[in-house]
Amino acid sequence: MSEPTQVLILGGFSAGKTHFGAQLLSRLHHRRGELRLRVAAPNLSLFETALAKLSQGMTSEHTSGGLYETLVIPTRTTAGDEVDLVWPEYGGEQVDDIAKRRLLPSAWANRVLKSEHWILVIRLMSAKMEYDFLNRPLDILSMSSSRQPSQTINWSSQSSLIDLMQLLLFVKGQSTVRRIARPKLLVLLSCWDELDLAEGNKPHDILLTHLPLFGEFLDVNWFPESLFTYGLSSLSKKLSSEVPDEDYKNKGPESFGYVVLPDGSQSPDLTLPIASVLGR
Repeated sequence: MSEPTQVLILGGFSAGKTHFGAQLLSRLHHRRGELRLRVAAPNLSLFETALAKLSQGMTSEHTSGGLYETLVIPTRTTAGDEVDLVWPEYGGEQVDDIAKRRLLPSAWANRVLKSEHWILVIRLMSAKMEYDFLNRPLDILSMSSSRQPSQTINWSSQSSLIDLMQLLLFVKGQSTVRRIARPKLLVLLSCWDELDLAEGNKPHDILLTHLPLFGEFLDVNWFPESLFTYGLSSLSKKLSSEVPDEDYKNKGPESFGYVVLPDGSQSPDLTLPIASVLGR
């Protein structure tokens, strides 16, 4: 019997992975979407806790960066294919730390090697756009020549994301000499509702607008049929951590959240982007 396909979910601090996992779990519980739960998972207490908070109409607290546990949602496609959705060594600070240190822990390396597809969750409103060596005007660069050697260089989010992807590809043994077919890459632009965009905007266009260098890096290195960009609003709106939202309490969290498809249209099926990566 073949092993389930492993899909790796990645994202930095405050990217929205917890709410995505919780709302994804609610869809699976209610059998709403292209994926189904295959067996009961033993280690989904984090998502279940977040889902319980959402059921009360309140947002979940940020996940501690010290949580060193791999979370796996075992699913099955409508065609019967088994898929494990894997959140490795959960805690967004760890992903950020990997990018900064350029060092991948062995547990992470094993997950990268076993994974067949990757999902990268990016919250555009949290992206840092500081000047760096790749986008700094020459006049500003000359003014900073007096910087002391001991001072830390703060890379922009674009540079950090490119560095992270290059590191993952290196560990995977995947060259960029030719365009990449595997692993397929799904970019989820989370918290889409906070971008305050008119309906119809295409997610990849928005990625190129906010993170043009990173977007071009992806376009150059992946085959178009192996690269997917979706918008994601796990909650549909901003929730308070103290004041309950009555709509959430009355209708249930499974009634909220949507994805923005590559053509700009919307769907309430949060499993749809994952199904598209799997070829469904």
